[in-house]
Amino acid sequence: MKSHPIMKTLPTALLALALGLFTANSHERITVGPGGGRLAFLDSTTTPSAEFNVKDGKVHVTLLDKDLKPIALADQSLAVTAGERGSALKLEVARDGNDFVAALPKGDDYWCVFQLRETKAAKPMTFRVHYQSAVCDDCKRPEWNCTCGNKGSGKEVEIPADLKGLWAEINGHHGELKEALVSRDFAAIDEVTDAFPLLLAALPGKSGDKEATAAKPLVEAAVEDLAAIQAAGAARTPEMVKANASNVDKSIEALKEHYPADIGNSKLPE
Repeated sequence: MKSHPIMKTLPTALLALALGLFTANSHERITVGPGGGRLAFLDSTTTPSAEFNVKDGKVHVTLLDKDLKPIALADQSLAVTAGERGSALKLEVARDGNDFVAALPKGDDYWCVFQLRETKAAKPMTFRVHYQSAVCDDCKRPEWNCTCGNKGSGKEVEIPADLKGLWAEINGHHGELKEALVSRDFAAIDEVTDAFPLLLAALPGKSGDKEATAAKPLVEAAVEDLAAIQAAGAARTPEMVKANASNVDKSIEALKEHYPADIGNSKLPE
């Protein structure tokens, strides 16, 4: 498969990414896609996600809908730039069923930068993956797909043993959710809406009988609103859940009324 040198006309930021001038975050949190690869979150209602995978020395990119089902390829196009610093290449991209496919260049520690166009006239959406094929000692997955950074977050969130610590986590996640909705950080929305319900669900069990009785319906209401927010995040329409986000705010404030102020307003250490 023929490859071409990186084009000099690439935007400066993209060129820097392709050459690996940004430091990789070792053991960062990732989302594993339905095919076992790494999910990229895109700000598009048509193509909300793309899954990066590697098979037999080739990179496969599958476009996914809001339900993480493969999207049939039609007018979409994908440009891929990859390679070690100083020798990055613009790769030749082919199609194989619902996948874009390109042969990876030599090397084992470089950025793969992708520019997806949903139509010829559409603006490109850029995402990137730091490719490292070495196997992680802990999770036994290749480093580009290492899930060690997922520990303690999302569905693997750790429930604090004491009530004050639990409220600190609840308040922290509440703040993160607000920030993520404003910034349209879909990866953060996905993580928070996985973890937040688990934290809330633990609240009655760590409360006294009176507090638990009052907390239960408020927790159930908040969890229902968080499910709606998660679905809207998956569909890339967070603006559609302002009422749900407001309801979560109200539920949290109502919950705090049943706990001492120093407990309900606990914060995570900075």
